[in-house]
Amino acid sequence: MIVSKNITQFKEIEQLKSQFVSMVSHELKAPVAATIGFLDILLNPKMKITDEQRSDFLTRSTLRLRSLLTMVNDLLDISRIELNTVKREIVKIDLAALVQETVEMMQFEAAKKNITIKFSAEENSFVIEADRLEIERVITNLMSNAVKYNKTDGEVAVTLGRKGAYIVLKIKDTGIGLKPEEKNRLFSVFFRAKNVFIKAFTAPGLDCR
Repeated sequence: MIVSKNITQFKEIEQLKSQFVSMVSHELKAPVAATIGFLDILLNPKMKITDEQRSDFLTRSTLRLRSLLTMVNDLLDISRIELNTVKREIVKIDLAALVQETVEMMQFEAAKKNITIKFSAEENSFVIEADRLEIERVITNLMSNAVKYNKTDGEVAVTLGRKGAYIVLKIKDTGIGLKPEEKNRLFSVFFRAKNVFIKAFTAPGLDCR
């Protein structure tokens, strides 16, 4: 029974891993293709573009390359975790400043769907000790999902505060949310909710991610 259970779990993980790699491979194409398109326009002497358009294309290219780098880093992290070679650099971080930077970075993508991002913090500074890259990646991924799977004219509410000895970061959005059974698997290896690909939906209120 134990052997049978282990084999079943192994097969499920391998299937999820395969689906994850397929999904990432598909999503890698979008930022690469978009960046090549913008750079082709910038390098084409026949294209008459304004300085404002040039700046816009460069900004878009930078954002897409950042998203590409994030996905590549995620894949590398998965490999390191499986090989038990993860190395963390613990430093002091001002979480409020980091969240504010992420909010500002996401404003461009949010504007495409006329999504409003609101950020409020109970204090000006929240200093923690952690690996900056990992914390930054978690916040960026959560906020990116809140924008990507939100509705047009939607809203993302980001709050930072304290609850006893803990610092609490909340990211709420007017997106499609997760089903109860999906929330139970939220931290499973390679798990991804099926309804994330739904394009048309309605959301009566803010839904906590």
